Amino acid sequence: MNITAPPDWLIITAGFGQIFTALIYPFVRHKVFDWYNDIKNLRPLNRQIAKTYGYYIQGLNFSFGLMSILMVEHLLRGGPIALGFSVIVAFY
Repeated sequence: MNITAPPDWLIITAGFGQIFTALIYPFVRHKVFDWYNDIKNLRPLNRQIAKTYGYYIQGLNFSFGLMSILMVEHLLRGGPIALGFSVIVAFY
């Protein structure tokens, strides 16, 4: 089976998309979902868990984007780390 690697510009574009998602996430949370007013109704521990999870998602999106942009050659070369990274991002 012959699988062709995607072009590097596609991986870089996807990386910028992930970074854009990370940067726009606070705006969407605040303006679209009115998230901050919703979490005021939670108990303090649950509120902190919700905030931490939001930062976790934002950090993952930013990290995946940065890794895709900076490590595009390594991803195109293949290997176990490229496969592992691709599987993690796909399941995420």
